[in-house]
Amino acid sequence: MRRALLAVIAAAACGDEVPVSADADSARLCVGVMPEVVKFSPAVATRTLSVGVRNCGSAPLVIASAKLSPLGEPFALRDTATFPLTLGPAETHEIPVFRTFADPQRETELLIATSAVLLVRVPIQSFDHLSPCPYPIITLRDGDTTAVHVGLALSARDSFSVRGTITSYSWSAARPSGVSRSPRFDPDPRDPNPTFIADVPGTYAISLQAVDTWGESGCPRVTTLVHVTP
Repeated sequence: MRRALLAVIAAAACGDEVPVSADADSARLCVGVMPEVVKFSPAVATRTLSVGVRNCGSAPLVIASAKLSPLGEPFALRDTATFPLTLGPAETHEIPVFRTFADPQRETELLIATSAVLLVRVPIQSFDHLSPCPYPIITLRDGDTTAVHVGLALSARDSFSVRGTITSYSWSAARPSGVSRSPRFDPDPRDPNPTFIADVPGTYAISLQAVDTWGESGCPRVTTLVHVTP
């Protein structure tokens, strides 16, 4: 998760949260964004990906607005929330980003304006289906929500390579803020169809990478959000 702290305009850095305040008496303001970059694969891939915005501070966080810049096809927002939107500490709001059609590589940014004149920028990318590198694609076979200690079935079955076959996969998961215990992939994070299991509730960013017979890594390292309830 990327975290942005109190600033006029901030691009957050990875790592542990560090409290930053306007003065000694003010409450800490912190916003976490996951994933750091939204990357769409070709037409067969997911058409909607979500950006999770989390209040990782101790004070209420106000999301003033969320928009794409530059605005235009093939991207659109599908957020039905009414802004401004206030998040309490540890609360999360998801902003769905929709790709209207497959297109040669395009890029835009999701601009999220929050409290304290804080602007968070999340790059949005779409990749050309003719690219020679492999495309990892995540399929959530049982939806995107599970409970602690309950497995969630994942699959890389729709992943493909234009020039050859995919020979290996690698799954990983970014933990929610403040969580020290890592989730696990059963039987192995290199299995194409593992089961994701977490012992602590929260929102996890599941990532998948693929390598083909040419030794090429996937153009995007695709990421999707999974929610684990108590």
